[in-house]
Amino acid sequence: MKKPVFPLFVALFAIGASAVAQLPAQNPIQPPFSITISAPQPMVKPGEDVLLHVTLKNVSNHDIWMGSMFSVECDYRIQVSSNNGLATSDSRCDGSRVAGYMKPGDQKEQDGDLTKISKFDPQGPDLVNVSKTFDFTSPGTYEIQLSRGVPESPTDEIVASNKITITVLPGDVPAHPHPFTIMLTTPHNSIKLGDPVQVHVILKNTSDHEIIVPSSPEPGGLQSHYALAVIGPKVRLFSEGGGNGLNPKTIKPGEQAAEDGTLNSSMDFSAPGQYKIQFFRGDGGDFREWAVKSNIVTITLTE
Repeated sequence: MKKPVFPLFVALFAIGASAVAQLPAQNPIQPPFSITISAPQPMVKPGEDVLLHVTLKNVSNHDIWMGSMFSVECDYRIQVSSNNGLATSDSRCDGSRVAGYMKPGDQKEQDGDLTKISKFDPQGPDLVNVSKTFDFTSPGTYEIQLSRGVPESPTDEIVASNKITITVLPGDVPAHPHPFTIMLTTPHNSIKLGDPVQVHVILKNTSDHEIIVPSSPEPGGLQSHYALAVIGPKVRLFSEGGGNGLNPKTIKPGEQAAEDGTLNSSMDFSAPGQYKIQFFRGDGGDFREWAVKSNIVTITLTE
């Protein structure tokens, strides 16, 4: 009579299970860098700046190529969660303006103001409609987290920061009138194709204090310190401008600064028809806010 093999099978199964149980746990792949955020002022009043300090650190044992290290707004996807829901700001800066390698242990410190981040709206009265991405005017708590992708990751790996909480205290939202206005005119409302598209810009100080604004060192250089939108038969373009600190000029209360320029070099006016033009400019905070808007002028190009 054969002896049953069941006890032997049980013993072998137990030995195999024990061996499997003793295998070392597989460590998950660690991201090559860490993101740590903090708030210099975790409690603010409505209308005050919401400041953020970001530390990006290479925690790997090799150099890391960071595609962009320009600003908090450009480099990170920002999420703000509150009672009003979830708001997200994706990086607006395509292509790295400032980039480079980070060696093991290196870290990059950056500061940002979440109230200065803006977004484009599809609807509105202007050629380019910009509004605040994050609204911190309502009292309550706001949870903030940043993230960014790992450069050259084959799996599109995302690294997230810690989460922090900002508390907005009860209070009235202060009014912040812009310190200047922009008036846009053109000497010719109808011109022939190929002729210069000329504009005249008047910036007037409407505040009760002196303001310092950048201006162009050369005639026709308006695009160096104004953002510009043009909508025409074959064109719908927006030029962000730049040079916020270029050739600063002081304007006293009630005074104005006038500039003339041509737009042909930066915009396409090659087709006949109507073109709508509008200028934008920051009000002394973040130049990319385009907070102050001119009126809209219309120019007709004929053959």
